[in-house]
Amino acid sequence: MARQSLPAYLKNAFLSATYVFTQSRLMKEEHTEERWRAILTGEDPRMRRGRMFLGSIPASRRCRNCQAPLSGLGAVLMRMVGRSVYGKNPRYCTF
Repeated sequence: MARQSLPAYLKNAFLSATYVFTQSRLMKEEHTEERWRAILTGEDPRMRRGRMFLGSIPASRRCRNCQAPLSGLGAVLMRMVGRSVYGKNPRYCTF
């Protein structure tokens, strides 16, 4: 029995669906890269708002990434939330 190929319209539909899926995946990867770049450079608005909020809590030492208080009364509040000094680098929190 000879193998039958797909009709042209099904083959085109499959190819276009594959193309759309691949393009959407690439767009997500680009979006992810842009988002991480914004977070690491401090340009992400959500990260900026969080830093401003955490910066308003009084403390003498802060996380260099997110401004979470690492000492004083603010550190007690952060420990209740689950953030503390990172063991491998005391300049950062465990966020």
